[in-house]
Amino acid sequence: DHSLDAAITDIRKADTARRTVIAAGIRELAGGFAAQSAERPVAEIRPHFEAAARLLRAGRSSLDVWAAFALARLAVVQQRHDEVVSRATAVTERAKRIGAAAVAARAHWLLGMTAFTLNNWSAAMRHYEEALRLCEATAETTLAASVHLNASVLNRFLGNVGATWRHRLIAGAGLPAYRRVQRHTYLTSGAVTASTESLPLT
Repeated sequence: DHSLDAAITDIRKADTARRTVIAAGIRELAGGFAAQSAERPVAEIRPHFEAAARLLRAGRSSLDVWAAFALARLAVVQQRHDEVVSRATAVTERAKRIGAAAVAARAHWLLGMTAFTLNNWSAAMRHYEEALRLCEATAETTLAASVHLNASVLNRFLGNVGATWRHRLIAGAGLPAYRRVQRHTYLTSGAVTASTESLPLT
């Protein structure tokens, strides 16, 4: 994914006025991410991302796709499923046009989780597969592990035992040791799955 390099090159070539607008958008985007990390209320986070999207669009910066993704992710948190589908679909289309595979992978992941929630199993599988394809292209093993974990849950729900464990094994190999919460979730959910399938030694 060379889209970030292209965005930086574009900023360097921009005139002063345009660069000022883009810089303001980046500050808003950073402010939104900081508020998320601090677990601030959505009402405090959303204005940052909305401002970032507006400013980055005005500055004609391809970084606007990350602000759009951030808003789609907020919609997931708020369980606004229609908004997730609308925003994340727009992100995948925009990301494809500018060659931003990293953000496209994340958007497909959101769409897969939302499709699962809405009982649209085939759409969920399709989005997970596309997210994994994009993760392979960008070599993002940690994100891929999370997608594999979601895919394992979907396959378990559908009764595909072989696919469930195949995705689980790949997910386990890709989860870094420092992600303790993710690893704990992975191990405990695996224990539950093994127990229900009468595999106590697993």
